[in-house]
Amino acid sequence: MATVNTSYATLVDIAAEGTEKTLVEILNQRNPILEDIPWLECNDGSGHKTKIRSGLPTPTWRALYQGVQPTKGTVVAVRDSCGNLEDFGEVDELEYDLAGDDRDTWRMNEDAAHIESMGQTAASTLFYGNVTTSPEKFHGLAPRYNALSGVNTAENIVSAAGAGSDNTSIWLVGWGQTSCHGIFPKGTAAGLKAENLGKQVNQQSDGSRYTVLMSKYSWQLGLTLRDWRKVGRVCNIDVSDVRGTVNNQKALITYLIQLIERVEEPDGGGRQILYANKTITSALRQGIVEKVSNNLTFDTVNGRRVLAFDGIEIHRADALLNTEAAIT
Repeated sequence: MATVNTSYATLVDIAAEGTEKTLVEILNQRNPILEDIPWLECNDGSGHKTKIRSGLPTPTWRALYQGVQPTKGTVVAVRDSCGNLEDFGEVDELEYDLAGDDRDTWRMNEDAAHIESMGQTAASTLFYGNVTTSPEKFHGLAPRYNALSGVNTAENIVSAAGAGSDNTSIWLVGWGQTSCHGIFPKGTAAGLKAENLGKQVNQQSDGSRYTVLMSKYSWQLGLTLRDWRKVGRVCNIDVSDVRGTVNNQKALITYLIQLIERVEEPDGGGRQILYANKTITSALRQGIVEKVSNNLTFDTVNGRRVLAFDGIEIHRADALLNTEAAIT
């Protein structure tokens, strides 16, 4: 049975009542992953320093009257940084006034598109952000799990053998304070912020002007991976092979089993969640109808029907592309 998180703070827990809560609700309606992430304040300004265990100490079998040499494990220091995501929304003051008593609701509905876009951008960066090519962003999951050999994270990658650039992925993330979590700059508050900048003058290219009501949206966020063993990926899933046959649905089940066996569960208080886009979730739902696996079910969580495999919730993440290049 899928379980409900009660052990760490998500955006819903952090947000105050009123406008902040409304913003979070809009974000979560369209990007469930944003609802799942635990958020911790950075320990190094706008970055978060973490020591990742890279080797375990070696114990010794001791005989009577023999000593034991002390040993220690090895760690690698990593610093993850936050990115600053911003947007501005503006509405014509006249149109706002014409909305009458419902003008504030109307304005929020107008700005909802900006909120949705912020959420989609954040969700996409959680998976695909790469500070090597885009240093203004934050480092996502995909660049950390992008090779089938030669790196530690390769142990937690299952390849579905797709080629070309019409592939997608399934992710298993163990969210938790000692595994994988979101970060926000020290001394700030987590989550999307909305600031009413009031009445502004909008000048057109021809020099004409009119007044607008302007809103500023900003979000400072990042991602840190403290233990790579708690996250994994099925990559190289050929999208054209997913649709249609029961055999392909059974293949997805095989990959899910391999993924779950490779990824370690998070420590106490953590939570595992599977993420896939609608191409994959649609195929898995068809798999329930076709009875391809008893472990593929619909569970009830907080009154909602949730797709699950082996008791792990599967959340739809449309930020996951169908155009991923094959990983080698």
